[in-house]
Amino acid sequence: SPLMSAGLLNNGVIVVRPPNTAPRTLVVTGPQRSGTSLVAAMLQRAGIFIGNEVNDIVYEDEELDRILCSGDAIVLRRLIDERDVAYRVWGFKIPMLCRDLPPERLAWFTNPHLIVTFRDPVAMAVRTAVSEYQDPIRSLRQSAADQNAVFDYMDRVDGPTILLSYEKALMMPDQFVDAVADFC
Repeated sequence: SPLMSAGLLNNGVIVVRPPNTAPRTLVVTGPQRSGTSLVAAMLQRAGIFIGNEVNDIVYEDEELDRILCSGDAIVLRRLIDERDVAYRVWGFKIPMLCRDLPPERLAWFTNPHLIVTFRDPVAMAVRTAVSEYQDPIRSLRQSAADQNAVFDYMDRVDGPTILLSYEKALMMPDQFVDAVADFC
């Protein structure tokens, strides 16, 4: 029956913990080259503030990235406070956030909503091998390790979380956009 078929449809979206409507920070992360730029571009096009210094190629918040890399907790808290005052809902995209922001510091952000992208690790490995002149098998091992690191991080965070498949986004863009919009 059509109703049963719709229930079996794989849209490549898993809502791990449901969103809420309180003031919030949308946190886009995932392995490198997994579709984080696609999601950040969608958020920006929808009118969500994603940074003062957004790199228009990869949609990363370069100001926030510098602060995270510096490890300066005082500056990070100040930036969060400033953005919370200016925006009820705001966000940022940083791939492999698990490397730069421990889960206990993620809790400094107001009501963080994780948006985590995943992609076929072979596709990620080939892209990395080509762009960074690496051995594809070495790149594949790194892609798999990165996916595991992101998944472990997501598992240690206790807030609204959605997992997204890049491949399914390409196959079903309308459903993908709807899922992200509903979550945000």
